[in-house]
Amino acid sequence: MDYKETYKNLFGTNDYSIHQETEYRYQLVLNYLKNNNVKTLVDISSGRGVMLQLIKREFPNLKIISTDLERFHEVEVEEFREVDLSDKSTQFTTPTKYDLLTCLDVLEHLDKSFINNVFKWFSEVSKNQILTIANHSEILNGVEIHTIREDMTYWGPIVNEFLEVKNETSKTFIHKGKPHYLYVLNTESKIKK
Repeated sequence: MDYKETYKNLFGTNDYSIHQETEYRYQLVLNYLKNNNVKTLVDISSGRGVMLQLIKREFPNLKIISTDLERFHEVEVEEFREVDLSDKSTQFTTPTKYDLLTCLDVLEHLDKSFINNVFKWFSEVSKNQILTIANHSEILNGVEIHTIREDMTYWGPIVNEFLEVKNETSKTFIHKGKPHYLYVLNTESKIKK
C-alpha cells in the first residue's frame, strides 16, 4: 500500500477523520494528562489535529511534537515531524524520552511486516504510551484502510515484547451504523533509557 497517497486522498474527503471532541479515546488522553505530570508529548499520526486542539486548549504549556506522513492540520505545536511508520529511516531518536506517546487508531492501518519495528521505536521514544487499536473493517474510497483486523491474541505478544501493559480495556460502540471495536492500552516501555 502507498500509505502517503492513500491517506492524502482520504484526508481530502469530508467523511474521514472528522471526529467529535467528546470521543472516548480523546477523553482517555485528557484524563491521563490531568492525572500525571506530563510536560512533553509526541503524537503519532496526528491527522487533522482534533485531539491536539483539545490538548492545547486545556494544557497550553505542554510541549507537543506532532507527526504524520505530512502535515494535515494547522494546530500550533512545538514541532512537526514527517514520519512514515512503514519507513524506518523517518523515525527519530531523542536524547531523553518524551513523557507520553499517543498513537490513536493508527496501528490497524499498517502492514504486519513492520509492526514489530514500530513498537520497538515507540518504546525508545517514550516511557509511557497510550495506544488505541481498532478491530473492524473500514472501507473508504473503495479501499480497506484497516489492513490489520486482529484481536488481542495477535496484538498482545507484539506489545508485550517491547512494552509492559499497565492497563488494558476494550470498548465496543456504534459509529455510522456499524459496530467498532477498540482496544485501549496504557503501557510503559521495557527499554530503559
